[in-house]
Amino acid sequence: MTPIPPVPSVRLIEVLGPGCAKCQETYRVVCTVLEAVGVSIPVEKVESYERMTALGILSTPAVAVDGQVVVSGRIPTKDDIQAILALILKNTPMPAATTEGSGGCSCKGGCA
Repeated sequence: MTPIPPVPSVRLIEVLGPGCAKCQETYRVVCTVLEAVGVSIPVEKVESYERMTALGILSTPAVAVDGQVVVSGRIPTKDDIQAILALILKNTPMPAATTEGSGGCSCKGGCA
């Protein structure tokens, strides 16, 4: 089996939340896509409210790439994570996090 190459420009993907089922599913989706694409990026489950506050996360689950929140208030789809990975691999700046349609925030994405 060929070893999965690391992606040098990304040091860490964080899945943030209190450890609920949605947070666990978010972690699973991120890890599944990374494995399917064949890249090695460390993924950390973070349940620290201090870290969530520091990143400005108001609703969970959330995903951050090197400290930049890219998904918040919803479980990302595999397509969401693949799109984020495509930007990482092209060394393109990450978009701001969105919560639209998630139901995680009462504004339905208006605050993003």
